[in-house]
Formats: sequence, structure tokens, C-alpha cells
Amino acid sequence: MSASDEKRIPDLQTVLAWEGEITNTRIRELLDIKMVQASRTLAGLLEYVGDCWSRPHTNGPVQFHHSAIADTRGSPDHYLLAINRLSKAGTNLDALGIYDARIDLSLISQKIFASIVQAIRRKEGLEICYRSMTHPKGQTRIVFPHAIVRAPRRWHMRAWCTQRQEFRDFVLGRMLSATPLNVATPQSQEQDSDWNGLEEMVIIPHPDLSPDQQDMIAEEFFPGSRSLRLRIRKCLKLYVIQDLQLATDPERDLPPQYQLCLVGAS
Repeated sequence: MSASDEKRIPDLQTVLAWEGEITNTRIRELLDIKMVQASRTLAGLLEYVGDCWSRPHTNGPVQFHHSAIADTRGSPDHYLLAINRLSKAGTNLDALGIYDARIDLSLISQKIFASIVQAIRRKEGLEICYRSMTHPKGQTRIVFPHAIVRAPRRWHMRAWCTQRQEFRDFVLGRMLSATPLNVATPQSQEQDSDWNGLEEMVIIPHPDLSPDQQDMIAEEFFPGSRSLRLRIRKCLKLYVIQDLQLATDPERDLPPQYQLCLVGAS
């Protein structure tokens, strides 16, 4: 097996685990390789996964034994990413019987995104035209970005703002332009206390749910436990609250709209 094939083995294991079985044909389909090479790759995959497989029928599909390992719960996004890395043609979700209902309403300019990436790498600034509720037509800002954040509903840039003299979040979809500035950042990521500072969030089923409903919600979101503890960057806490639709005031934020509750929220 070639070095390039060996690099594909972890992703093939992900495909095997999430699809439950794999065949020589499936490997050829994913990697666009010949049958003999696919056979060598399959042999390498089976050696990699150890005792977590069987083949009930000669030349039939190799089946993954989920019971041979501890129960693992993760995101199918890892499976889709693995397929994207393996497949030259990319992922055809329809062919997999998967439909992605997420809607990203924030259309991002490739040019602006690239300018931000370059500014972060060079630790330099940008002159942006930024729209806000106060200035909906746009206002010039000088910023020094250090991170791009994929929040659940839209993309953000974390940057030092010279106008406000503080680190702030900027929505990429509200940026009309971004011009590189050959100026070194006056404030680095290490000085962004809300970025570097972590805050613990404790999430529980909403206390106004019935006991059976609370059991169901707990099993859905944090199986094996009655609560979930997250350590989140302070500046990202609001995004988590919005995405998970957490009740921060359980007397005001009630089921069925709110099914999860943030403990000790102020």
C-alpha cells in the first residue's frame, strides 16, 4: 500500500463506522482506483480497525462492529468531511440519502475573506467599510483581525477596532470592502482577554419540563448525564446561547420554545 493510501485509512475508517459496511466497490468509488489497489487498501483498513469488523459472506461487504467499541457519539459532519477528502468529485449528498437543511443566509465575498486571512497571517490591519444598525449604509473602520469564527448562523471576524479601542466581533456579511494596510497590529490575540478567557456553561433540561421530557432531552443532548458542562471563550458565549436556544431566565423563557436551560445565568 502506497504512502498516499495509508493517509486515507483514517478517513476510510470514518466511512466504515458511519456507513456500517464497506466493499471493494465502495473504495473504488470513493478513491477512483483500480480493483487490485482497492483490495490492498481494504486490507490495510481492516488491519487498522483491528477486531471491529467481520465479513459474514465471502466477497460480501465488510461490516463494522459498533458493539466492539465503547458507544461513540459524534457528528455526521466528520463523516461528510472524510468523504470530501477522499472523493475527487466531492460529496453528493443526494446519492447518500442525506439532505442538509441548514441555511446560511450570509453570503461572503471570497475577496474579503481572503483579505482577512492574509491580514491574520501577516498580523497587519485592514480598512473596511462596515455596515451596522447605527450605520446601515456603511462606515470606514480600521481593524486588526486575529481570528475568523464560524458561528452557527453566520461568519464573524474577531479584531481590534481602532475606533472603539477594543476587540470586537464583525459580521463578514456586513463588510462591503476590505483593503489591506501595511501596518503592524497594535494589539495581538494574546491581549484579547475575552478571546483567551474561558467561561464554564452548565446546561440542563428546562426544569418546567415533565420528568419524562427531561429524561428525553438529557439523553438527546448529553447521554449518560443530567447536565452538560462546556468551556467556551467568553466572546463566543452569546452565540452558543442563541444557537442552542438556551433559557437564561427559566421563569420567562418557557417550554416548548425553550427546552434547555443555562444554569446560573445572569
